[in-house]
Amino acid sequence: MGADAIAIGTAALMACACQQYRLCDTGQCPVGVTTQDPELRKRLKIEYSAKKLEHFLRVSTEEMKDFARLTGNDDVHKLSTEDLCTTNTEISGNTDIEHV
Repeated sequence: MGADAIAIGTAALMACACQQYRLCDTGQCPVGVTTQDPELRKRLKIEYSAKKLEHFLRVSTEEMKDFARLTGNDDVHKLSTEDLCTTNTEISGNTDIEHV
């Protein structure tokens, strides 16, 4: 499916400590996740955030492996849009994903 279909950017930021102030592009992130300001960066507990991100990525990987097995695939790289379905008519109308 590739990067066009799967995005983890926001979820990864939230795993690190993001509280969605929506100030990423300003450099004024009050929790220190998306800033270069030395004072604001002090607010981020780097070791703790790194462990939280590692846990998020490990669990996400295991969930993808589970999904692959549930759909009859022995490798996540064999997943395709044929393994997906949606209840959203807009999604099914604009993709090759089956509507259920």
